[in-house]
Amino acid sequence: MAQPKTSKKASGGNLLKRGNRANVYAIVAIIALLSGVGIYLKVFSHAASAYCVGGVFASGSSGQCVKDIQTMVNLSTDVNPKITVNGKFNAATVNAVKQLQTQVNTLKPQGLPYPLTVNGRVNAKTWTVLCADSNNYFAGSAPYIAFHDAGCQTLTLP
Repeated sequence: MAQPKTSKKASGGNLLKRGNRANVYAIVAIIALLSGVGIYLKVFSHAASAYCVGGVFASGSSGQCVKDIQTMVNLSTDVNPKITVNGKFNAATVNAVKQLQTQVNTLKPQGLPYPLTVNGRVNAKTWTVLCADSNNYFAGSAPYIAFHDAGCQTLTLP
């Protein structure tokens, strides 16, 4: 007598079939996020040699470092209006950085370098100012990610 054919569907099917791979990846991503692995991977998304801190960024610069700068500049209560985080160091970004530099020179906060040259460029002194609040945000938050992607943890801050 012939053996009855068994259906893969009846026996559970192949979980990694083409249509199910996305579901498996989604489940793995959820488990990673719940265990904190996702936050670790996102926070350290730049390669170690690609930290922004120490670089000079000005009008015409672009990329992830500029997005990090824009995110950090927007955290300052002294910068209005807030700028679009688009990775392009445009006129709005130059003006926002100038506002921040001017405010630091006016307030002379303890432990921060001043006077800053008010030129809208992000150099070593301006990085120190931008990174000064890097420990005040929750892990996984947008500011925390920007600070760490930029490399603020590599600076000795006041």
